[in-house]
Amino acid sequence: MVFLSMGIGFAFAYILTGDLLESLVVLLFCIVFHSIFKPDWMKFFKILFSVMVNIPRAIFEGFEVLFLKGERIDILECEPKDRISKIISTTLTPKSIVVMDDGRNLHIHRMVRK
Repeated sequence: MVFLSMGIGFAFAYILTGDLLESLVVLLFCIVFHSIFKPDWMKFFKILFSVMVNIPRAIFEGFEVLFLKGERIDILECEPKDRISKIISTTLTPKSIVVMDDGRNLHIHRMVRK
């Protein structure tokens, strides 16, 4: 329900302003205010810190992925409370993406050297 309301807010902001950047800023404010007023609002800052720490790694892997040819699927076990932060930090990097979440494990597609 929250994502639906944020999506509708983003659509209205895009229709009213006609500018994608301003609409993304409105969406960012919606996410920040929602995370502050939720009971577990500290989780947002934990995820935000995780993303900020992984940005240099993502930039480095962006250049590295140009030279990688192989690929593999890894399975990562993680606890339910850390699942969303693991998905975001894994998917942020260009070399890896979470392709499936089966409830206990995350299946990650990675680019590797052959």
